[in-house]
Amino acid sequence: MPLSIITNRTYLQENDLSEIVPTFKQFLNKMGYFTGEINSIFGYDLRSAVIQYQTLRHLTADGVIGNKTINKMREDGLGEVSIEYIYNDN
Repeated sequence: MPLSIITNRTYLQENDLSEIVPTFKQFLNKMGYFTGEINSIFGYDLRSAVIQYQTLRHLTADGVIGNKTINKMREDGLGEVSIEYIYNDN
């Protein structure tokens, strides 16, 4: 079953708190980039792991998990994960 999160933007970055973050941590741990605690906090350690992954996969190494990074992760076996944008004018 695909895992998705609806948010007010189409990316995750350092200091975000999200139920989808553990999925990325587990994936990057399996790939050998992440060794920290598996929780919902997008901290410095996850940002560093994302930068390593992005660098080796020839992506912009900004530590942000957006569509290009997710697409590469899918190619490497992440599975169906998406970050869906929802407009909120509150």
